[in-house]
Order: sequence, then structure tokens, then C-alpha cells
Amino acid sequence: MPSPKVLEMDRQAAALPLDEQRELMSRIARRVELGAPAGSAPVSLRGAWSSRVHADFDLDKELHSIRGDWKHTLGDAQQ
Repeated sequence: MPSPKVLEMDRQAAALPLDEQRELMSRIARRVELGAPAGSAPVSLRGAWSSRVHADFDLDKELHSIRGDWKHTLGDAQQ
């Protein structure tokens, strides 16, 4: 038995004009054929970048340094 969500989506799709129903079917079919999930879970940046960033990398220190450089550059430009 279809879930309430599927039934609601079917009801809404049936209210569309036929050309829009065809477009919707095509989009869903492409998504299913590609095997792409409808909504994937967020990727952990810590895990995704772990092989590219040293374990002792201090992000806060680097951001503070970058902000200081920008403040210095912007301060010089305003004078």
C-alpha cells in the first residue's frame, strides 16, 4: 500500500495539465534511472577533507590571520 506521502503526491500530480504530468514523469524517471537519491545526507567536511588537511590544522588561527590581512589591506586603502 502506498504511503500517505505518495498518495498526496499522486493527487497533486493528477491536478496538473497533461504536459506538466509528462514532464514530471520524465524527471522522476531520469532520477530513478541514474540511481540518484532524491535527497542525500550532508557530507561531513571533516571526513571529506581529512586526507587533504593536516590533523593539527587550526582553522580559527588561519581565519584570524586572513581577517587581519584584510583589515590591514582595507585600512591602507582607506587612508
